[in-house]
Amino acid sequence: KATVSVLNCYTPTARPTTSRTMCPTLPADADMLPTPITHVDAAAAVENKTHGKVKDNAAELASLMGQSWIYNQSWEDPRVDIQHYKIGKGDRVCMLTTGGDNCLDYLLEDVEYIDTFDMNEHQNFLLDMKLACVKALSHEDCFAVLARQDYARFRALFPDIKKHLLTERSRRWWEGNQHRMDGWHVSGSVKVAAYAALAALRMNGCSEMLEEMKAMDPPTLETQRGIYRKYEGRVQRMARMVQAGANHLIAYVGVPERQYGMYDERATLLPDLMEFLCTQTLLFHDNYFYSSYLENGWTERSCPRYLQKAHFATAKARAHRVAYHTNTLADGCTSAAARGNYTRFVLLDHQDWLPEELIAKSWRAFASVGAREGALVGWRSFGTLPFGCLSHLKFHQCGEIGRRTPNAASDRVAMYNGLFVAELPSAEDAPVLLTEPNHTQTLGQRVATFARMCSAPVYTLFARDHAAFLESFYAAQADQYDAYRAHMLHGKRDVMWAVPWSTRPKRVLLFGGGTGDVLEYLHGVVPHCEEVVVLDLCGALLAQARARAKRHGWTNVTIVQGDATQVQFSKPFDVVVASYVFTMIPDWKKAIARAWAMVAPGGYLAATDFTTSPTDQTRVSQFLWRTVFSFDHVNLNAGHHEMIRGLGKGCAFRIESGGFPFVPLLACPYYYAVQQKEMKEKQA
Repeated sequence: KATVSVLNCYTPTARPTTSRTMCPTLPADADMLPTPITHVDAAAAVENKTHGKVKDNAAELASLMGQSWIYNQSWEDPRVDIQHYKIGKGDRVCMLTTGGDNCLDYLLEDVEYIDTFDMNEHQNFLLDMKLACVKALSHEDCFAVLARQDYARFRALFPDIKKHLLTERSRRWWEGNQHRMDGWHVSGSVKVAAYAALAALRMNGCSEMLEEMKAMDPPTLETQRGIYRKYEGRVQRMARMVQAGANHLIAYVGVPERQYGMYDERATLLPDLMEFLCTQTLLFHDNYFYSSYLENGWTERSCPRYLQKAHFATAKARAHRVAYHTNTLADGCTSAAARGNYTRFVLLDHQDWLPEELIAKSWRAFASVGAREGALVGWRSFGTLPFGCLSHLKFHQCGEIGRRTPNAASDRVAMYNGLFVAELPSAEDAPVLLTEPNHTQTLGQRVATFARMCSAPVYTLFARDHAAFLESFYAAQADQYDAYRAHMLHGKRDVMWAVPWSTRPKRVLLFGGGTGDVLEYLHGVVPHCEEVVVLDLCGALLAQARARAKRHGWTNVTIVQGDATQVQFSKPFDVVVASYVFTMIPDWKKAIARAWAMVAPGGYLAATDFTTSPTDQTRVSQFLWRTVFSFDHVNLNAGHHEMIRGLGKGCAFRIESGGFPFVPLLACPYYYAVQQKEMKEKQA
């Protein structure tokens, strides 16, 4: 799950020993312990990430990882996993560890083996403990320890249990941390959010409702719905109360703000969630994800399948098929310790934490170790789009998980909004790895460019029209445009990685392409295109684009100067990239419509630009940024991305924030979006 998050793509330059902050309770000689599994230091991983968003998310995660596990149980419903991911006899599974319960559930489907990976070694220690209990104990004892949280029995049985722990490192950790099994169902950082929700239920007088639901005999959804309707007002008041503080609680359930922002209707998430849980799931009699908090443990009527008496012997007989690895998912599955030839990859929701660049790199790793035929990759998301660099894949399932209106993808957790199952691509069809631009600029050059930008209002006074303003404004800074803007136009990188370049586009248009700087990402793509067109109104910027094409020997790059809302082309384009252009065009609606008209059926429009975000910004903040940008003829408007998202089929969309040179602490929202034109849709 998110416990591997942004650290889950590739291993940084190694520090061979374990950081004390990663496992503070290990004995003094812990670094001398045998380590039969690959171990990666989270702190080193944080230091070696250069991408701003990745580093921020990694730091947030590492602060939680350093103490214990985040998830005491898996928060994905294996009942739905098995159905949609088609997990069955003989499958070889590569997955994230998280709480480990899904892994144990998959064993009941007679999979051949399971390799789990997690950057948080405490999650692996927890899985190791669950496996050891299943291996060492009778059903009665195992249920007492893992379901009823009988700590006294655990302490008495620990000498036998620890013999079945898979690694010496795990054994030593558990010897010093047996107390973590005392009340472990409300443990990990997720307990903060659990306590807040339970307190809100009591404060709003919902205890009686819960008691009535618990006492149902026989338990039916119809009866539970009737009970809920009596208390609906109280429950919804509680949900709104917790929702008001959601931004402060989400980090404790392993959800960074970046992931939380992926869902457009997040303002009603908890009210919708409570409605679903009380009307579509049997809270005390089947939904063990939540009943463990309501009843302080699992019961015979509500627990994971591997703890049910009918299935326990099977889980015990197959427990040896599981191996865990403290490593990133991408590096771990390609390491010598992994068994490879996987037929199923279960990614949970961890891709939500990653920029498209790291998603692309992960999938190239999966393609190298997956089975050649029939391999599937399944994941959930807090959003409803599949990620741009993956949008070309062949999907078996790609859509929204019903909460307000339940559907086949609905599950008992009800916290995710998208479920995706795709065929594992071949190495040739896996996401393309782009090149990274290498911009250099002296401090003096940066200061001069900054001063030039600040003087924009002066140019406005003397410009006879918009074209004249652009020419005079950019002429003196065109040669420094790429290096300076690389520190403020953060969406360029995001949107270029979000385009599914592995579709091998023949014709590419940079709509308002300026210097053609984004072509630096496409050194492996441009030579294979029939034609790449850079269209812009500003001759000074196009001169840089012309020089760039000549420098790289790209004879298939055509430079066109003209008004983007007026220029006509004889043939449409497979990919149209509009990078920080729509805010610069007064008639932006016409510009967006024109860009979309140039996209060929089946092709993509990739756009990024500054914006405002009414959901996440105050009115003062929105006014501030609109005013500041207006001096440079940049007009911020959330309507830009709203119009773009209404075109064709969505592949990727996010709103992020980025800073500026010489402007500390302040960050402005920007969006990036990739939309695909349907094959049946005709271009204008």
